[in-house]
Amino acid sequence: HNRAVDTVAFAQHAHLSYGTINRAEWWTANLNPGTVNCPVVVNTDAYDALSDSERAALDSSVAEAIDHYLANYGALLEKWDTVLAEKGVTKVMMSEDELAGFRATAADPIREKWIKDMEAQGIPGQEL
Repeated sequence: HNRAVDTVAFAQHAHLSYGTINRAEWWTANLNPGTVNCPVVVNTDAYDALSDSERAALDSSVAEAIDHYLANYGALLEKWDTVLAEKGVTKVMMSEDELAGFRATAADPIREKWIKDMEAQGIPGQEL
């Protein structure tokens, strides 16, 4: 195979959006690369320039938007195994020993370094 990449780690909806699942041969079902944060991002200057009623409308829409996102994402997760089967993607499960080794070798040291680096800058690394 002549491919630009051989492995991609995305949340399920991104694999569908970018079409990577259409080229996939396997899916690691129990290797969670981490937390995917989906924040609501607003330019603070633009936010501060809103009127009180505009700011209230924006603020009050956040919970509804998150509820919609979670419902939509939940529906995708319920049908993910069907999507894999339809596309002929093999579902791979790593053993607990393999997962523990991966965490000890890669995940834990990188996470701890990132937390330390963030906190050295005054950013709450552990909380993030």
